[in-house]
Amino acid sequence: MKIISVCSLKGGAGKTSLSVFLSLALSKGKKKILICDVDPNNNLTDFFLRNTDAEEIEKRNIKHFLTGELSAEKCIYDVPFSDELKIIPCTVSLHTATHDLSRSPGSLLRFSSLLRRLPFDAVILDTPPFPGYELSLALHASDIVLSPVALSRWTVQAYTALESELELISDGMERRPLFYAVPFLVTEREELILRRSLNGTPVMENSVHRSAGIRSAIEKGITLKSESKSEQEFMKLAGEFSL
Repeated sequence: MKIISVCSLKGGAGKTSLSVFLSLALSKGKKKILICDVDPNNNLTDFFLRNTDAEEIEKRNIKHFLTGELSAEKCIYDVPFSDELKIIPCTVSLHTATHDLSRSPGSLLRFSSLLRRLPFDAVILDTPPFPGYELSLALHASDIVLSPVALSRWTVQAYTALESELELISDGMERRPLFYAVPFLVTEREELILRRSLNGTPVMENSVHRSAGIRSAIEKGITLKSESKSEQEFMKLAGEFSL
């Protein structure tokens, strides 16, 4: 199993879009994929479970898994787009648990250990755009950290800040995850400039270019059009992972 976290310390960088469509692309390879929402803003949960009753989601989600109230299996939901893809959702109630959880360093290690016992080929974690318990939880569990970056000093700055955050907690980790930038929602010209500016930084070979189709799909809670350029780009990005 590989645990992949999608992280950025800048809101609006495209974390949820990258998490959603990368997980769907990976699941098309007949791999069993679990996607976990650890962002209390729960945009990823809303994408996959927008037709699921909110009270039902409130009864079993990532908070109950982290606090030990429920097993991971009881917090897993099917999604409408893929038999191979499952989700553990999140709600804003996660905020109520993080204070107590953050006082228990063992919860960070326990989360990773419990995830790795599940029968999936990969787990993708969508994270909040700020430092805190949820981000530390994801970083400690990760084998790979992906950070979407665009040609903006703020997204590049957010990448650097995330790298510093990873350095800060790395001493207490069993292993340091691989850390990659992903040129995301950029034009081809912007991608070239961005790759030059990130010279010396690990960058994924494939990128995802700016597309109205991606924005529309996220807003409507639907998959990308089959064989569209954007879907093909996500498939190529997914192909970089050996599961």
